[in-house]
Amino acid sequence: MITHTNELVINWHITNRCNFDCVFCFAKWQGKCHEKELITNQSSAIHFLNELYQFFAPGNNKNPLSSALTWSSIRLNFAGGEPLLLGKNLVTIMQEAKRIGFQTSLITNGSKLSESNIEDIAKNTDMIGFSIDSNLPEVNIRIGRKWSKEKTIDTTNLIYCIKKMKELNPEIKIKVNTVVNKLNYTEDLTHIINSIRPHKWKLLKVLPLIDDTLSISDLEFFHFVDNHHELKDIISIEDNDDMIESYLMIDPHGRFFQNKSLNQQYLYSDPIPEVGADIAFKQTEINSLKFASRYL
Repeated sequence: MITHTNELVINWHITNRCNFDCVFCFAKWQGKCHEKELITNQSSAIHFLNELYQFFAPGNNKNPLSSALTWSSIRLNFAGGEPLLLGKNLVTIMQEAKRIGFQTSLITNGSKLSESNIEDIAKNTDMIGFSIDSNLPEVNIRIGRKWSKEKTIDTTNLIYCIKKMKELNPEIKIKVNTVVNKLNYTEDLTHIINSIRPHKWKLLKVLPLIDDTLSISDLEFFHFVDNHHELKDIISIEDNDDMIESYLMIDPHGRFFQNKSLNQQYLYSDPIPEVGADIAFKQTEINSLKFASRYL
């Protein structure tokens, strides 16, 4: 049976750069030279976007995923690192992506949102996701969600910025991602989630093979879930196994990559601008049925 979805999601980790150093961050790749990131060459980045859109265009029966899934539109999700560190370069490439035909979304830690960039981001983004693991400064600092010894996210400013973005773009969707771990599994985030009012709150159990010190049991994970029962209508739980071979992911150098296990052993393609999306996609392995199951 072929599954249909309104929207196919492609995750482009557009940069390695980040002002946080979260101990459980999985977004680390081979080839970390910032000057080689695709975003640093605008013409190559635009060529990449066109190539990507043509390959995943709805109705392209030559796409290997079409045997298990059909879709009506494509959303390009800009992730990192921290994309907002790219400043105007990010806005330019998001504008170009929308011109080509993509819907766009952005995943950010929120630390770089300000009055100076809220309008550009809101007007060029269909969805924005925020990584929020704690409302306690001391917990965020221990996790690594800080850009100096004691400087961490200001949730009051974050809530204000989100409110302004909704005013600027009433159609924008808000999502929150939380990695549940040893430092936050007893914490109550109800107030901040209710203040943000996201349409979706994704809860992920920390990957144990990235940092064992923050590992938790299933019982501890569901303790966190149960403590937020009143938010069950927006909560989405993703199991660790669900993350393997089930995402469309592209690294900062324009290469498809896949996580073959939970220990950051990635399989990389050649850069898409050099060999084309078709050849690059065939160089990685993605489970079409497992990928399609994400959309059931």
